[in-house]
Amino acid sequence: MSDKTTTLNLYKTDMDTDGNDYFDFDRDLNENWEKIDARFTPQDIVLTSTDWDGESAPYTQTVEVEGMTEDINPHVSLISSDDYDTAQTERNEFAKLYRGESGDGIITFYATSPTGIDINIRIKRL
Repeated sequence: MSDKTTTLNLYKTDMDTDGNDYFDFDRDLNENWEKIDARFTPQDIVLTSTDWDGESAPYTQTVEVEGMTEDINPHVSLISSDDYDTAQTERNEFAKLYRGESGDGIITFYATSPTGIDINIRIKRL
């Protein structure tokens, strides 16, 4: 064992440095919360009845989704109308969707047939 020892200063804080060597609460914590908020804040999109591509199944529609990447596997849900009859129609049309693929700033939805109405969708990144 060596005769030389070093005393560690376990109480050194950001105030002892130039602000870049240690965790800066004002800067780092706020930046992290902004990233967390952006990731978990739901986004609402609309699949329009007129923008489906394809002559036969599968029909596709690509929509822009800010911050989406191919690594994200979002939770997608229907935003139903308050009116019962309208909500039932929306649910039937939403059931035509069977798959989605995320990419850089987009999601491509696949459907067995084009929806007859616009579908309001909420996207949550989990």
